[in-house]
Amino acid sequence: MLYSKYCQQDFDGYEKISELGNGAYGKVYLVKKDGELFALKTVPKGIFNDISEQQLQKEIYIHKKLVHTNIIKLHSYYQDRQHIHLLMEYAEGGCLYQRNLTLDEIQDYFSQICNGIYYLHSNNIIHRDLKPENILLKNNVIKLCDFGWSAEVGYNKQRDTLCGTIDYMAPEVSQGKYSFKVDTWSLGIILYEMIHHSVPKIPRIYNCPDLVKDLIDKLLVAQDERLSISQVLQHPFVKKGQVGRESILSVHSLNYNKYQAEGLILFNELDVSLEQQDRAINRMTDIFKPRQSRKVPEQQIIQQTTKKTLFNTILDTLGCMNRIKKQQQS
Repeated sequence: MLYSKYCQQDFDGYEKISELGNGAYGKVYLVKKDGELFALKTVPKGIFNDISEQQLQKEIYIHKKLVHTNIIKLHSYYQDRQHIHLLMEYAEGGCLYQRNLTLDEIQDYFSQICNGIYYLHSNNIIHRDLKPENILLKNNVIKLCDFGWSAEVGYNKQRDTLCGTIDYMAPEVSQGKYSFKVDTWSLGIILYEMIHHSVPKIPRIYNCPDLVKDLIDKLLVAQDERLSISQVLQHPFVKKGQVGRESILSVHSLNYNKYQAEGLILFNELDVSLEQQDRAINRMTDIFKPRQSRKVPEQQIIQQTTKKTLFNTILDTLGCMNRIKKQQQS
C-alpha cells in the first residue's frame, strides 16, 4: 500500500487559501506553508471502486519517481479515514486549454511539452492522456500533470488498455495494441489545437506555416509512419523552439539514472520500514470507514445506467471521456 507512506504531521501547518478545481474524482485546493504555495488534491474514498482505487495507487507510484523541469512535482501524500491527499507543485499559470498564443509562444511551449514526453519515454513511461488540460504553466515553464492513465512499459512491449480522452486518442488505442507513439499522436492534436483553437476534423484545414503543417502531418498518421518523440525533437520547428531553453539532455534527464538508483532505494526502504504501520492503518481505515461511503459508487452506477447508451457506459467504464462530458461533470 502506498497511501500511508506519509503521516498527518507532514501536512500540518498548511493554510487552505482557495479551491482551484472540482471534478468527478475530488477537489484541488491552493494551500500555503512558510510563504510557499502548493496544490493539494483531495480524493474522497467514497467514490472508489476497485478499478479507480488501483488507478490512483498507480498514479502515485509513477508520479513520485518523476523529477524533471517539465513535470509537476509530487511532494508527498497520505490518507485519513475518508480521503487520499496529494501535495503537489503549484502552477499559477493554469492550463493551456483555449489560450491565445503567438507562433513564438506555441513553438516555445510545444518544444517544452516534447521535452517532458521525451523524459517519460526515456524512462519507459507512456502518459496516455496528454491534452491541454493536463499541461500547466508555471512562470512560462510547461508542467505536465495527471498521470492517472500513465503506464510503465518496456521498449519491446505493447499495451492494450482502452483509456484516455477521445479527442486526443490515437486510432490504434481502440484496436488494442499500441506503445509510445500514442503520445506523439496526441502531440499532433495539441499542436493543431494550439494554432486553430479546435481539434482537427477530416479533411484537416490548415491556417499555419508550412513547417507546422509538415510536423502535424507526420504526427497524425498510422503508427508505423508516425514520428517517435526523438524524431519530433529533431524536426526544425521543435529545434527552433529549443533556443533559449534547456537542451533535452539537461541535468534533469541525465541525473535520472542516479535518482533511480539512489532515490528509489530510499522509497523502497521507507515502504519496508512502514509495512507494519501500513497494515495497521489500513485495518483501522476499513473499520472506521463510513458505511454510507461504501454505497455511493453503487448508487451512482444505478442512477447513471438508466440515462446512458450501452456504448457510453462501456467507454465510461474503461476511462474514456470526451471534453464536453468532462466539463459538464466539473
